[in-house]
Amino acid sequence: LAALERRCWAELARANWAIDTETERRRSYVARRRHCESALARLHALSVLNDAFFVWHDGPFGTINGFRLGKLPWADVSWSEINAAFGQAAMLLNTVADSVGYVFRAYTPVPMGSYSRLAKVGDERTTHQLFIDSQGGYVPAAAKMWLLRGRLNDGIRRFVGCVVELAAFAASRDRAFCLPYNLQADRERCCCCGLDLTVDSNPGVGWTRAIKLLLTDLKFLVAWALAYTQGNGGSAGAAPPSPLPPPAT
Repeated sequence: LAALERRCWAELARANWAIDTETERRRSYVARRRHCESALARLHALSVLNDAFFVWHDGPFGTINGFRLGKLPWADVSWSEINAAFGQAAMLLNTVADSVGYVFRAYTPVPMGSYSRLAKVGDERTTHQLFIDSQGGYVPAAAKMWLLRGRLNDGIRRFVGCVVELAAFAASRDRAFCLPYNLQADRERCCCCGLDLTVDSNPGVGWTRAIKLLLTDLKFLVAWALAYTQGNGGSAGAAPPSPLPPPAT
């Protein structure tokens, strides 16, 4: 009887040891799973688009990756910097469209750095430039500048048309989505909230403000695309970005 009792106690001890071992193993697995879920949540929160195309502001100017867009009498910006900013914006628009599987119908951005263009769909040889060739910083004569501004305005009009297209696609996938600032791009006018997006002979506060609002619209499209590609069904799953403050008048 004493020997049987010792065997029972020994088996009970082994059983308790096995239970304790499995309990600790389970706790280890649970802790590992929680750590992995936390790491996955952090990775989901990362925005490659926001990191690759940082849209922000520098005083009165909207910026993308540090390049300013706009011109003011008291803070002039070189055309080479504006060209680079438009190139970044074209690449951003193209990347957002690719990420959600959208194909532009009329014109498509052709990112080429400071010499980006808009190509006509179905006829890639027909392009509109999204830059002013300042010839290494040299400011062209007034007559030539008028011609170059006209070419840039044609490109801006097509670029804004692409933004409107992509926003319409986003709205068709998510009824709650809308751009914070209304865009218009047609033969009559190219504007944002009534402010001209085309460049006149003396671009200033109005154009700088309009371009800044356009960048904010692009920022909202990025936020929607991130939510859409993560399976949230649209912008409902993503917090809207902070609009860029308008330039002081």
